[in-house]
Amino acid sequence: MYNSDKHKEFHALCDKISTEFAIGTLWHGRSAPCMRASAFRGFGEIHLRMSEHDNKKKLCFEKIVSDRIKYVANTDMSDSQRPASYSFAATPQELKEHFHLWVKREHHYEVILNEAIEMARSIKLAIYDELCAIQRDVQEEITRVEFLIERLDTGGWSGHDVAYVSELYHKHFENGGGMDITLS
Repeated sequence: MYNSDKHKEFHALCDKISTEFAIGTLWHGRSAPCMRASAFRGFGEIHLRMSEHDNKKKLCFEKIVSDRIKYVANTDMSDSQRPASYSFAATPQELKEHFHLWVKREHHYEVILNEAIEMARSIKLAIYDELCAIQRDVQEEITRVEFLIERLDTGGWSGHDVAYVSELYHKHFENGGGMDITLS
């Protein structure tokens, strides 16, 4: 049936995925007001949307896992103070470090997803499909943040340019735009 060591390993990966979503929800949720307090409202809106996205995807993932394999993923919140205590200072250099940390976090998550995807293929295809969709979302998020980093690199991370790009995002989101934006 469904109690082999392989399945226990998969359960542990499901726990990690649930935890990563929860930490992402907190990290983005905390970053959003920090960005706004630093006058980067557009970047704050990105984080707000990502926090909402991570929370929604966590619930969807946990639903499909419980429906298909009767496993309730455990979210480990023992390290929840790390993202909750995040604070942001308003210098362009600190913003640059923030975006690089963001990409690093998502690459770490990608490693966990890759392992889960490989195992899910032989466990339940519906979970495999969901994990592939999550992986596509993570890769898209990495790409969007890397585009943003490249754009800000071009402007030399000057305060004026950073504020301009943040304002582009702010106006884009105010007009109902999604995550796809042209950064002129």
